[in-house]
Amino acid sequence: MKLTKGEKTKQFIIQEAINLASLVGLNNLSIGDISKKVKMSRSGLFAHFLSKEQLQLELLKHAEVHFKKIVVEPTEKLSSPVEKLKLIQELWPNWFDRAPFEMKGGCIFIMAMLEFDDKPGPLRDALYDQQSRLVKYIRFLAKKAVEKGELSSELDPDVFSFEFYSMYLGYSIHKKFLGDSKAKQKFNRSIDDLFVRWKVQH
Repeated sequence: MKLTKGEKTKQFIIQEAINLASLVGLNNLSIGDISKKVKMSRSGLFAHFLSKEQLQLELLKHAEVHFKKIVVEPTEKLSSPVEKLKLIQELWPNWFDRAPFEMKGGCIFIMAMLEFDDKPGPLRDALYDQQSRLVKYIRFLAKKAVEKGELSSELDPDVFSFEFYSMYLGYSIHKKFLGDSKAKQKFNRSIDDLFVRWKVQH
């Protein structure tokens, strides 16, 4: 469906703002800075977003749409739960580099979770919903892998999803905060070890 001029402008604002938010955080995102970035007046910006909070929510929603396209939807073509999990392992790190807009600061969700983990409100609720659905999907795949005999019946899907998700968070911190050039290699080794640990022994 062809976008209207107004819709194209709104999408442009969102994509530029996502890049800025990945660098400074959603909380520090300034309407003034966005206005300068997109060369638009504050009033023009507010014509598309009624508040800063609405803009922040739109950014999270837009980023999630592309996260799903890049990381989750490709798994739907596979039948094996383990292969689906391994594809997530491959696509999740640096997913933001494959988005159709820049995120120079890295994963916007990591930055936002650190900002809003102790700040109740719509933004935290949106983040919680998005991340919870991701963890539930990983847990669902782990459960299906057990049911199909791909992983050991002794595996606890809750613990598996906790470890899988936590390894991504650890990778993100090691890469961005600690500047670990081998973070991705360590992430892959850790996930691989997780599969080996729960592989069905014949």
